[in-house]
Amino acid sequence: MVKDEEWDFNPFADPEVDLSTPAEQQTSEPLVYANLWHRFVAAFVDGLSMMNATFIILLPLWDIFGLPPGKGNLWMVIILLSRIIGWLYFAQQESSEAQATFGEKAMRLKVVGLSGERISFGRATGRYCGRHIFLLIWLLGYGQISLLVFFLGYLMQPFTKKRQTLHDLIAGTLVIKY
Repeated sequence: MVKDEEWDFNPFADPEVDLSTPAEQQTSEPLVYANLWHRFVAAFVDGLSMMNATFIILLPLWDIFGLPPGKGNLWMVIILLSRIIGWLYFAQQESSEAQATFGEKAMRLKVVGLSGERISFGRATGRYCGRHIFLLIWLLGYGQISLLVFFLGYLMQPFTKKRQTLHDLIAGTLVIKY
């Protein structure tokens, strides 16, 4: 039976790169992995950016529906919309040519695959979900252990060989300085 090549297409696959040599050998200089403090500052800048963008986009909804913050089922819709905005921001920015969010650019960081290649939107989405899955479990009321795993996922970064957090390990990504 002949395989139909149309069905072999994967929209979430990484852009085509030569994976025969590791990233350290593809560049003239060795990769410098981002440390925890650079990543913390980048996350802080991104948090401020996301907070401002979310309020600019969602504030009109509060006025339109007359919804005071923290009340009603519509508040959950607003929270869901803010997560969607965050997902689109991080996944689009990290899979773009810049390979970095505004905070990561400010700290001269970029997100790459394990071989130094640009990551796809699908992989950036997996990275975002890996970052927030334990926080989501905690928010849904399923125990303090998930919040502990959420923070340990970040705190493990200085102890891994390539300075990867839990969501980097899940998505198969690195954060490097350039």
